[in-house]
Amino acid sequence: MKTIKHYVDIKGNSLGDFEGSVPENCIEVPTRPGTGLDIWNGKSWDAAKPTQNEYMQKAQSVMDAQAQSMGYDNIFTAISYIGDPFKRFNDEAVALRAYRSQVWQHSNDLMAQVLAGKIAQPTLEEYEQGLPDFTL
Repeated sequence: MKTIKHYVDIKGNSLGDFEGSVPENCIEVPTRPGTGLDIWNGKSWDAAKPTQNEYMQKAQSVMDAQAQSMGYDNIFTAISYIGDPFKRFNDEAVALRAYRSQVWQHSNDLMAQVLAGKIAQPTLEEYEQGLPDFTL
């Protein structure tokens, strides 16, 4: 019976499971990662950092959820009501457009701080909690 072992490269990236032969320039670790993107920190696996696309998807889903809670399909269709002759629809559309701008501005400012090393990269949950609140 052969033993399967798991290895990482010198940066802690998972190289996968190996049976028998050992890859060059690697470190054996006691457990497999939760996902292939997790990083070995020398003692345990750190969850993979969210990608820019994941942050964008989270922001979009939060904005769409806000619009849907108001009866629209998504934020894009809600904003199409700007200029509508019915005051309620126009006012909601204008407020949702301002909200969209606030969310993206917040996101851009946050990522600039992360890239500059001023703050740690947030989890998706922390990112969502920090998004601006909608006001009508």
